[in-house]
Amino acid sequence: MIEVRRATVADADVIGRVHAASWRGAYEQFGPAFLDTIVDEERVELWKRVLADDDGAVFVAPSSAPTGFIYVGASRDDDAAAHVGELMTFYAAPEAWGTGVGRALMAAGVEELRAMGFTEAMLWVLDTNPRARRFYEAAGWHVDGGTKHQSWRNAEFDEVRYRISL
Repeated sequence: MIEVRRATVADADVIGRVHAASWRGAYEQFGPAFLDTIVDEERVELWKRVLADDDGAVFVAPSSAPTGFIYVGASRDDDAAAHVGELMTFYAAPEAWGTGVGRALMAAGVEELRAMGFTEAMLWVLDTNPRARRFYEAAGWHVDGGTKHQSWRNAEFDEVRYRISL
């Protein structure tokens, strides 16, 4: 059984490093110029702030060090109804892909969204991330037709929105 627990600020270092490692493993299509901008320390500082100040919930799957994490809360979409939560961030270290860590984290995140009172949840994923899309679809999420274009660190990408009833 894979252990999942609520993250604390003390987990920010490993969460930041998992976040950066997962980006480097999943987004190779953006090339080295983009991937070189993904700095572990920057991700660590981000997660220190999120874990200290946010009203969402972050869960981590630790082993000798956390191998993945999930961050859920109220939807950040401007047009979202009050009953819609969001899976905001969800990553596992590349060496944990396919081990069940993702399924355990997803279960914890969905349960937390229900506990927060949401009856529906959404997430955004890169349209060019087939591994993540297959994972979400296998977990019961479905594309709802929402799309958006993003620019970040000189990279351009499109995202699609998925939903699930809770």
